[in-house]
Amino acid sequence: MAEDCSSFMKKLLKWYMGGTLAVYSMLYLDGAIYSFPIYLGTSVCILCYVPLLETFPVVDIMSSKVMLALLVTGINHYLWHLNFAHPETAYFASLLDLVGFFIYLVWGIPALFGISLTSSTGCLPGFDNIANMKQQQPHKQNKPVGVLKSLMDYFLVRKDEALHRVAPGMGKYV
Repeated sequence: MAEDCSSFMKKLLKWYMGGTLAVYSMLYLDGAIYSFPIYLGTSVCILCYVPLLETFPVVDIMSSKVMLALLVTGINHYLWHLNFAHPETAYFASLLDLVGFFIYLVWGIPALFGISLTSSTGCLPGFDNIANMKQQQPHKQNKPVGVLKSLMDYFLVRKDEALHRVAPGMGKYV
């Protein structure tokens, strides 16, 4: 769905981020977030995903935007862990409540970005797409490569180079 309806998915992600920030605000006002720094930190973490929407759904996997998004995903998870480990907010009824909270309000946005930033290109990774794109004529317009495929191509190229260094008679560089 994300590949075919990227404009709808972009709107959905904007609404999801806004809704998540609204829920965070309500939780802070209700007292479920015990300190303002945790509230501010988790809200800033959500806002750090906004730069990914500029080039949505195409993204360079090694860009600073993606690295920032990965970093804030870990920070957001850690901040919520600190919040729920604090005695003032440890009143959730069950582990199921905590898991539901984390799925919808902590992991939901990164998961949707991860799903929607991978586009189907009709090819399997590993066909040396990076080298082929560099050798193509400049007048041809290249189809944008999805995140998952470009990541797989990157690691497969690195694997072939490492194999050639370790065993020069092996790999595709023979």
